Amino acid sequence: MEEKMIDKEFLDNIFIILKQDVEYDNKRAWDNIKVNLVEKIQLIYINSFF
Repeated sequence: MEEKMIDKEFLDNIFIILKQDVEYDNKRAWDNIKVNLVEKIQLIYINSFF
């Protein structure tokens, strides 16, 4: 159950990033997405220990 909640939150965050950036600059958008994905994966990984 907990895992699915994290997955939904993760996907929601990706959608928000996409919606904000893709419209005006694809290269910048994908760079932002990569940075944000790494940060979110690190947070999920760290939080999984607590």
